[in-house]
Amino acid sequence: FPKSFHSVKIQTEPCFGVHMVVPFLPKGWNNSGTYLIRSPTNQFYYIIAAPLPSSSGQVSVSMVCFDQLIQTLPWISPDNNNNSNNNNTNNNNANGGIDA
Repeated sequence: FPKSFHSVKIQTEPCFGVHMVVPFLPKGWNNSGTYLIRSPTNQFYYIIAAPLPSSSGQVSVSMVCFDQLIQTLPWISPDNNNNSNNNNTNNNNANGGIDA
């Protein structure tokens, strides 16, 4: 590692995330770029989107949510089962939230 790497301080924050693959590149996006999307009014989440290199136009999308987001959007809270193997991302839970 470069010498400067050892002077970096790593800070962890309480958060959770959602990952998905979008089947198409949005119109106007560069297929060789990575995009960081942030809300100008809500700083409790951000989205990282990048085209997959060996796909036919698919985009990897990861949404990182800080725990404070749950105070304003309680439905976005992951379920208490913490089931990271659940691949059914279209299934809403009984409370109107999303399955994690």
